[in-house]
Parts: sequence; C-alpha cells; structure tokens
Amino acid sequence: QKAVAASASPSQPRRTWPARGDWFKELFGFQEVSYPVTQGLLKATALKGGQWVLQGENEELWRLGRFWTPNLDELEMEVAMLGGTDKLPGRLRVQNIVGDVADFLASEENRHATFQVASQFNCLEFPGPSVTPERGITDYVCDKTQGPACSIACGPATAFRNYVVAVDGERGQTTSRQIDNLRDLRSRLGEPGQYIKMKGGYTMAQDKDLRKLNYAIEQLSQSQKKAVQRELRVGVHEDVPVTSCQWGRMQLRDDKQTVTQVFGSACSVSYSGNGQSLWAPFARLVLQASYEATLWAAAAAALRHGAVPSARRVFLTCLGGGVFGNP
Repeated sequence: QKAVAASASPSQPRRTWPARGDWFKELFGFQEVSYPVTQGLLKATALKGGQWVLQGENEELWRLGRFWTPNLDELEMEVAMLGGTDKLPGRLRVQNIVGDVADFLASEENRHATFQVASQFNCLEFPGPSVTPERGITDYVCDKTQGPACSIACGPATAFRNYVVAVDGERGQTTSRQIDNLRDLRSRLGEPGQYIKMKGGYTMAQDKDLRKLNYAIEQLSQSQKKAVQRELRVGVHEDVPVTSCQWGRMQLRDDKQTVTQVFGSACSVSYSGNGQSLWAPFARLVLQASYEATLWAAAAAALRHGAVPSARRVFLTCLGGGVFGNP
C-alpha cells in the first residue's frame, strides 16, 4: 500500500551527485551480501499492467515498467495493438556514434528512447559462463563493456531481473533457474540440448553437434528459416529509471528520465571454443532476429510515448562483437 501510494507522488527536480559508496548501496540503502539476504531485503510490489515498485532499506521507491520476454510475433502484435507503424510517419535517419552508453542513457535528449543491451540469453550480465545470479550485480562494475554499463545505469531494473523476476513460478534467477531466450528457437531445430547447451546464458556446443545443426539449417527453406527466427525471444524492460552514469559514480534522480532496454544476445562463439565457420549459420540467424526484435520493441516504445520525439530513438549496439567472436 505504501509503495503504491508513494509511487504516484509529484515529480522532483532532476538531481545529480557523486556516489558516496558502491552503486547498489546508493540505490537500496544496504550493501549487496548473500543472495537470500539481499533478495529478502528487496521489497517488490506488483502494480497494474505488469509494472512494479521496488524498495530496499532506504526511503527510495523505484517504479519499473513491465519486463517481458516476447518473440517477434508477440512484438508485432504489441505494435499493432498500439496503433501500428502507420502512426509513426517520417523518414528513417541513421547515425553511427561512439561514446559512453551511460551518458546517452542519462541525457535528457534521450528520454523514453530504446536502448539495445548486449546481454546473455538470461537478460543478465555475466563475464563468463561459470558466473551465476547468486554472485549478485554490484560487481558488474568490474566488466567494462556495454551491457554492464547499461545495467548499472538502470540499476533498479537490473536488481529486479536478478532477484525478483518470476522464472518457472519462483522468485528470482538462480544457478538452476534462469531465463532462456533461446529455448524456443532451439526447440524448433531439435530436442532440448541436442545441438547447443546453455550455461549462464552462454551457448556451448561440440564441433560434431554444430555440424549436425548446420546440416539441419541447410535443409530449411527461406520461409522455414524465418519461422525459426521468429522463435527467438528478447528481454524487454519498459520505462525503467536511469539512476546513474560513470559506472554508478555519478548518481542521477529524475522521475522523467526513463528508457526502454532490450536485452539481446549473440552466440558466445569464442567461449565455446569452436571455429567461427562452425557457428556462422546459426549465429547469423540469431543476430538477425535479435536486431529485428529490438526495432519492433522500439516501435512499441515510440507508440507508448507518441508525443515525445526522443521516444522514436533507438540505440543499437554491436551484438556478438569483441570477446564473443561472432563471424
């Protein structure tokens, strides 16, 4: 009751200040400790429309938009329900920019924009396949890549996906219970785990299994390949508050500074230890679907915030680049 009422309080002026401690403690008033203790200290209240209010040990209340993991069909249906792309007239403009993504997230020019986040298939940020949700999220600051930067900048939403989101009817992600946005797509191509196994949101495979997978893909017609791609899911976290930049060192409070984040992943080619050529057919199929899903999610965000020009912006990133070694 308290959280629901407080979430409707008048907006406060935009404020920034240097963090006095680690970024998690700044948000929730306590230092992240063991998984069960931290999970117990985070109080989550469900609101209408899939929204939530999250609170720690301090007085700050974090209102979060809906988190869901749609596939392409569901995203297209969402856009249609919101009025369709005909309600988004104008020319498409593309810019190639380089900079700190947290600064883009915090910029008032990008309120309600959509940001693609380079993530794992569990919508979390693990520096390797052996990392687990029980390790927590404070240490994301040690991984200086795009995904962790986005996740720290929108810290309350990240805490929600680690500690609160329902997976298989249970609260929070754990070692044995994680979101798998690749599950349905893999199931269209074979039995679960037949070609690719998931570990910490990473894709792991043997050479012989990838050769069999490539043969299966080669037998598909173009329309069948499209149908397979449409089974890919992405994590869409709508209208989440931006709470910091500079890796949490500069705190931000601005009720109007919300964005939509789309958590997409690429196949972890380098981590699996196979050659790029063995992964190429499947990896490209996944990448194409992930980018298309992001654009549909961005269209939905633009329609939700129709009168706000910046809501029509979508920031894409290089999924599968760098250490993921995609072809």
